[in-house]
Amino acid sequence: MAQFLVWLHLVGVEGLRLVTMERRKPPSCVHVVVAAYNEDLSWIDLMLPQIPNADLKLYCAADSQSDSRCMPVENLKSEIPTFLKHIIDNYDAGLAPITVFAMGSSGKPEWDFLLCRKLNYAMSYLNTTEKQKHFPGFVTMAHQKPSDLLNFDPKFDITNYRNSGSDRKTFQQCRPSVAPLGAWYQQFINSDVQRAIEIGTSFNSIFAVSAERIRKYPKAVYEGIYDELYKCKGDRATAGHYMERLWKPMFDTNPPHSKVSLEAGEAGPNFCPIIRKLKNDVAAKFNKAEYDPEEWYSTAPSAEHEH
Repeated sequence: MAQFLVWLHLVGVEGLRLVTMERRKPPSCVHVVVAAYNEDLSWIDLMLPQIPNADLKLYCAADSQSDSRCMPVENLKSEIPTFLKHIIDNYDAGLAPITVFAMGSSGKPEWDFLLCRKLNYAMSYLNTTEKQKHFPGFVTMAHQKPSDLLNFDPKFDITNYRNSGSDRKTFQQCRPSVAPLGAWYQQFINSDVQRAIEIGTSFNSIFAVSAERIRKYPKAVYEGIYDELYKCKGDRATAGHYMERLWKPMFDTNPPHSKVSLEAGEAGPNFCPIIRKLKNDVAAKFNKAEYDPEEWYSTAPSAEHEH
C-alpha cells in the first residue's frame, strides 16, 4: 500500500488517468502491412486513419528509407517475400483478425492512381467497427475497376519482365522449380487447380484478408513459398509473378466475393480519396502547376499486367 501511494504521488492523478486509459486501449483489429523500398510514404498517414483500431506494420528494404516506423527487412526485389515473412512470423500468435497488405508505392500516380484506388477499395470494407465485425474474409479489386473479373490461366508463365517506368527496362526472371502457373499452384498451394480457375485471379498484391483465411493453410505452405522466392535472392523471380496472381484463389470464396457483391449491387468504391494531395506532391516534385500523367509511363497498362 505504501509503495502504491509513493507511485501515485510520483505520477499524479492525471498520470494515473493516462495509464488507465492506455490499459483500456482496445486491441488492434486490423494490421496494415506495407512493404516499402525507398518510396514516398506520405500516403500512409492520409489513408491509415480510415480504419478504426488499425496498427501499421511498415517493413522497409532500403537503408535510405527515413520513416522512423520502419522495420528493416532484406531486399528481395518484391513485396511478396515481405508479406510472406509477416504471415510466417505472426502465424502462431501475432496475426491481427484482419490484415491489409499493400506496397510502399501505393501513392504513385500511374494509371490514374490505380494502387491507391485498390487500397481504398479494400479499406472501404473496414472503415467502421461494424464492417470489421462482418468482414467477408477476403477483398481485393482484381484489376482497374470493381467489376473486373480476371481469368486464371494455368498456362501463364514469364521469363522476362519490362517495368512500367520511363526507362522500360527489361529484367530476366529467376526461374521457378515448377512451371507454368497451374503446375506451380498445385505444387505449392493446392492440388485442386479447378478451384483457382473458377475463382479467377488479380493483379498488384493489394488486398485484405482475415487471420482465419490465412490459417486455412498450414504455416509450412507459406514457408515453402518463401523458400522458393528466397532461392532467387538478388534476382527478380517468376514465382513472384505467380504469387501476385494466387492471393485471390488462395483466400477468396467460390463464387468470389467481388462477383457476389456486384450481383447484390454492393460493389466497393473505385477512387483515390487523397488524389488531390498526391497530385500536388507530383506537381511540386516537377515544379509544375499541373500533373501530367504522360510523363509517368510511355505506354498505357495492358490488360495482362500492371505494377
